[in-house]
Amino acid sequence: MFAKIEISGTMELVTGTHIGGNGAFAAIGAVDSPVIRDARTMEPMIPGSSLKGKLRSLMAKRYNERPASAPDQDSAELKSLFGSAKKGEVKVGRLLFSDMFLLNGKELSELGIHSTEVKFENTINRLSAVANPRQIERVIRGTKFGLSLIYEPEQRKEDPESKEEARG
Repeated sequence: MFAKIEISGTMELVTGTHIGGNGAFAAIGAVDSPVIRDARTMEPMIPGSSLKGKLRSLMAKRYNERPASAPDQDSAELKSLFGSAKKGEVKVGRLLFSDMFLLNGKELSELGIHSTEVKFENTINRLSAVANPRQIERVIRGTKFGLSLIYEPEQRKEDPESKEEARG
């Protein structure tokens, strides 16, 4: 018997979070780096690929014996979960991440709170001491997103003898 396991829940932000959207054009005075938004509702969202990448990088720090310069150099455990495109070792990942959409937008709106805020940042070039101010949009703490991912357990290879016992 083979099964897939759905892992679902709510992810609540405990600090402001920025997951970048397309900032290709920014008018003067506009936010330089907006958050990514759901094209249908225009509310902030978190792409499944962003969570997948973050989890993979955190797990790589924990499970790789030495830092990998490319994902295909990750440990066997990580390749088993996230897959590999390495020539001769192509492996399908066993984790499927769904995009995460805003859950408490109406609640925030009723409180008169927007789900995003604009934060001003300033980077300073260490060599020239020139300041580079910019505006970055981030999703506020307390914002909740629906989380859903699918885990596909590794399929066990069937023992030919067990098939004959089952028939007999």
